[in-house]
Amino acid sequence: MVVDDILAMGDMMRACFVFKRFIEDSVTASRSYRPLVISTQRAQEMQAATDLLRQALSVLEPKIQVILVRAQQAEAPGSSS
Repeated sequence: MVVDDILAMGDMMRACFVFKRFIEDSVTASRSYRPLVISTQRAQEMQAATDLLRQALSVLEPKIQVILVRAQQAEAPGSSS
């Protein structure tokens, strides 16, 4: 399962790079007072990044929930930690 986690985190990083580029383009467009226009290819890249992110989160979310529960239990009053 560790390999799946690492692959999922890599997918998330790739998706973040696509979204970072989009944000930078949005900021550049707003500074020049022009509407943001992206190509069909860029829109498809963003859709693929969204799908990658969704898949990665479906792998990682249950594990993150377990970690969160353990952390909350450890911080609970009267815990032995």
